[in-house]
Amino acid sequence: MNNDRKKGHFDFINMLKAQGYSRGLVFVSSLIGQPFERVKVYQQTKIKKPSISVYTEIYKKSSIEFYYRGFYATLFRQMAVKPTIRVPLTTSMPSFLQANIFSPNQISPIFSVALKALASVSIDVVIINPLEVVKTVQMSSDKRLSLVEAINLIKNNRGYRGFYAGSWSSVTKGFPAWFNLFASYELTNWFKKDKKQAVSLLETVGSAVILSAPVTFLTTPPDVIKSHIQAESLRGKSHQNMWQTSQVLFKERGASVFWRGFLERLVQKSANLTVGLLVMRYFHSLIEENIESESQNSNHKDSSKERGNSL
Repeated sequence: MNNDRKKGHFDFINMLKAQGYSRGLVFVSSLIGQPFERVKVYQQTKIKKPSISVYTEIYKKSSIEFYYRGFYATLFRQMAVKPTIRVPLTTSMPSFLQANIFSPNQISPIFSVALKALASVSIDVVIINPLEVVKTVQMSSDKRLSLVEAINLIKNNRGYRGFYAGSWSSVTKGFPAWFNLFASYELTNWFKKDKKQAVSLLETVGSAVILSAPVTFLTTPPDVIKSHIQAESLRGKSHQNMWQTSQVLFKERGASVFWRGFLERLVQKSANLTVGLLVMRYFHSLIEENIESESQNSNHKDSSKERGNSL
């Protein structure tokens, strides 16, 4: 009975190790992915210009400052929030549900994945959306805006509600992305279930690219809508809902506008999924090590008791 309770235990030291590993990988991926994010947002918020013209404009403006504008908001969003979400969801939630709400055989993999994705996207909207708005305003501005200047601009133009502009679009694109992360982890593990060796880095990267492509294609339209709604904070315009914004975008540039920034997002999402899979595997390897250590200690205590009884 005690062993059943201990299964899946994740102590404080392991939590710190997991958080450190996660934040290290997220920092590297944020550093590499920032230029792609910058180009994507610039593409999505300059819809009145043809896509080729925007790429030409980006090429002429190319500089370290241009590509890394809005980086601090992105970095804080990625490092401070996402690892904090991912650690408890990939470690504590399944065992908590099994111990307190459901029996182990009542939780289907799809239900578990959907529940974790729903929890993730809910936290995304509450905590991350304000940072997304700040980042988008910085990146879509023709002049350089500091973090504080962007925050004040949003607050002065739209009030505090402005920090939640595009929330429904964030939910629409966020849920499939989180679902893809958790499902990809289960799927790649399932393919390797009959093999003793772990999933290699090359297999992780390859599966991340393949699994990211359809989800990125599906979620790019709401991402374009979100970027457009959030960029309106620069002009102090009132909120538009997703349907109104999509109508405006369609009238101005046609259906193709909804897939602006697709290639940049694919690179980003593939990198993010790779990092997510690596982090989740590391978390679970720590759990397995902890379970094995507890099992050895328990066996040692049992054998010591047996020797004591025999004496």
